[in-house]
Amino acid sequence: MKDIVFCINESWAMPAGILIQSILHYNPGLIVTFHIVTKAFSEKKQQELFSVISGNDAARIIFHFVDESSLKNLPLRKNDHVTIETYFRFLIPALLPEDIHSVLYLDCDMLCTGSLEELLSIDISGYSAGMCPDTRFSDIEVFNRLDYPMQYGYYCAGTILMNLDWWRKKKISEQCVSFLSENPGLCLWHDQDAINKVLHESILPLNARYNVLPGLYTLYDFTAGHYTKSNSHNVYIEKKHWNDIISGIEDARIVHFSGRIKPWHTYDTLKPFMLLWRRFYKESQWANQKYAKNPLPLKTRIKHFLKKLIKGNGKPYPDKAYAPERRLLNAN
Repeated sequence: MKDIVFCINESWAMPAGILIQSILHYNPGLIVTFHIVTKAFSEKKQQELFSVISGNDAARIIFHFVDESSLKNLPLRKNDHVTIETYFRFLIPALLPEDIHSVLYLDCDMLCTGSLEELLSIDISGYSAGMCPDTRFSDIEVFNRLDYPMQYGYYCAGTILMNLDWWRKKKISEQCVSFLSENPGLCLWHDQDAINKVLHESILPLNARYNVLPGLYTLYDFTAGHYTKSNSHNVYIEKKHWNDIISGIEDARIVHFSGRIKPWHTYDTLKPFMLLWRRFYKESQWANQKYAKNPLPLKTRIKHFLKKLIKGNGKPYPDKAYAPERRLLNAN
């Protein structure tokens, strides 16, 4: 039995359902429990998720309802794209039974695109967590701000292979909550900053294939020598890591649609794996729902439209970035 955890409110039922659908599609026969950590979830929304696993005897869903009062002092700044649920991952070690020793935590703006067998079989006993590189993996600003050595790197909190025994014994959740409460101005990236600060010496680096972020695709431009000022990239990763990350992209297993624009928004600029996500969507119970409104400000939308008009292809990333998705679309 494997355990996968999501921390969401009911407005994320559909994205969570698509992620579950994709995990089961690419991992047939996986014996898995999906744990939903939430403060409230209507019966109707619960049934929507239960219907995703209907007929699959190897999968089950358990809802865990929490009191978020212990997190009330954690920073949620105006116009933040995160909600209190982003901090619910700190409640996982105490919430789940003690006979569950490790779990895979996933954000729900993700899509599974391949087998997770290797990831779910990793022995995490000697580490606090397994995590994938963030686009700011080598950004000196991060290490100056959080005050730990750059040699440890900086990891994205979207995929966390959590050693629950380690977290429980060393009270990692309490340490993260304390750091956030005492240093709200330092934690620009919320829980992710706290986790990196507290755990940086004990994180097992995972291949980028388990958390392929949009910014990572631009490494294709870097390897081609495209460093023009007008085509600058918000990626800070030492060159020695580029090939490993690109090989991970080309064997993507989990794709992360980080940022404000998600595949379920009315946005016509194609990003890698957006078409694959929408294929799963069209095969789901939510297929007749309209896409959500584009969340970007009008000025930004106009800027993107003009850029697309000039470029003509509607693709913000190098063409190579779309090849892994094309293979999966053609295979199914």
